[in-house]
Amino acid sequence: AATISSDGSLVGVVGTDLVSLNNGSATATFDNKNVGTTHVVTASGYTLSGAQATDYTLTQPATAASVHISAKSLTITADAEGYAYGDTLGTLTYSSTGLATGDSFSGALGVTNGIGGTSTAGATLSHQSNFDVSGSPFAIVRNGLTVSDGNGGSNYSIAYVGANLTLATKALTDTTFTPRAASNSPNRVPTMHS
Repeated sequence: AATISSDGSLVGVVGTDLVSLNNGSATATFDNKNVGTTHVVTASGYTLSGAQATDYTLTQPATAASVHISAKSLTITADAEGYAYGDTLGTLTYSSTGLATGDSFSGALGVTNGIGGTSTAGATLSHQSNFDVSGSPFAIVRNGLTVSDGNGGSNYSIAYVGANLTLATKALTDTTFTPRAASNSPNRVPTMHS
């Protein structure tokens, strides 16, 4: 809805007839919600009051002069993530402020790997995918995350606040070793072989 800053005045009242504009139920709407400077705003709900009001009909006003819709501020903030080497990257999460009702996000955040490429959910965080613990932390980037607003995302001025993915070492356990039998000599140290 548009904000009505001035109701204007009636034009065409005859002589001293008592007719006035009643704005008690007046509203105004844009022709569409998209950013632009040539919008038509149409009013409705205006009525006439006064002793001679029934002698007149009222045409609801519309205007296209200097009516514009500016881009709405939208902030997307990535959540920090922690994984172990060799893990599979899950869906990267985020929060947002400023998204209008009826609009939505599509696509996903990504993580910049060790050679500058971007990986998304499903990637294995390993050397083969250019992720090594020595390169941690890795930047979480906006990547292909876009806004579906019916106007190619142009209805928003988007600020992205990044975060990092921290990659920890993978814990290994050797569970296959068996001890070698040794004599009971006090000078002999048992050895273990895997």
